[in-house]
Amino acid sequence: MAYSLATPIFSKDGKKILYESTKNSPDYHGSLMIWSLNLETLEQNKAVELLSNNLIDAKSPNWINNDEFLFQGKNDDYTV
Repeated sequence: MAYSLATPIFSKDGKKILYESTKNSPDYHGSLMIWSLNLETLEQNKAVELLSNNLIDAKSPNWINNDEFLFQGKNDDYTV
């Protein structure tokens, strides 16, 4: 099965990356989610939980510092 994977964005200290992926979607063609990868431990985590925020898409992450980031998201009513 293939899934969408966007270009990673490195944290300012180079220890983490953020990337967009559909890898957790049931059909691998669903909503984009933002994932983080710790390059020291290789631990991957969903950085944005779509259902808890009523989001159907999360994309375009950009680091603010080494621990926080901004992203673009949307739900059925609005885009943030």
